[in-house]
Amino acid sequence: MNSGHGNFPDPVHPSSIVAFCGGSALRNGEPDCNAAYACIFPHNRDWDVVKSVEGPWPTSNRAEYMAALAAMERANIQDSDKRKVLFIYSDSKLLIESMSKWIYRWRNNGWRTCSGEK
Repeated sequence: MNSGHGNFPDPVHPSSIVAFCGGSALRNGEPDCNAAYACIFPHNRDWDVVKSVEGPWPTSNRAEYMAALAAMERANIQDSDKRKVLFIYSDSKLLIESMSKWIYRWRNNGWRTCSGEK
């Protein structure tokens, strides 16, 4: 799955699902914060998800995570046999490092933070 440009996946290859995810918040960290997220599937636009973050204390970080979760949920629906590779693109350093670095430490620590919280 190489498009000829380094190790990037070919987004039109039939064995891949590509999603561009993002989240944002107005008045982040404030009680009256409004947050939303989007998950765009460029080659399957009818799968796109755009939603507000529900619940108390919405944040931009929560919106970023919700966007990635929406991509995974949609991929599981559309590819229930899990034969395709899902590529999630995000500009969120928090999300990228959570899923590429910290997740292994969390798993090994029984899903607890450094301070011992679950």
